Amino acid sequence: LYFLQDPRKEQRLRGQPGWDHLEEPLHVLVTAVDHNSLACQQKLRQGVESVRNLLTPAHDDYKRCQLMQLAIINGTYRQAQETSSNE
Repeated sequence: LYFLQDPRKEQRLRGQPGWDHLEEPLHVLVTAVDHNSLACQQKLRQGVESVRNLLTPAHDDYKRCQLMQLAIINGTYRQAQETSSNE
């Protein structure tokens, strides 16, 4: 699984061999294996719940601040351009 954050790069890769998944809607496949059917169902429920928790926005401002601090430490921080309120 590979996630592209650059829409231009994603567009260039669409249709090329090995990048067929870019034509599909975003999705997650959760699988579980167990000899016991009930245990397998429980594992699936836990897996689905874990994915849902990852996809639910929580503490976004805090995370954004942490990433900004990390970028400053690494020397890669670029201040976002402010938009005027007169637009």
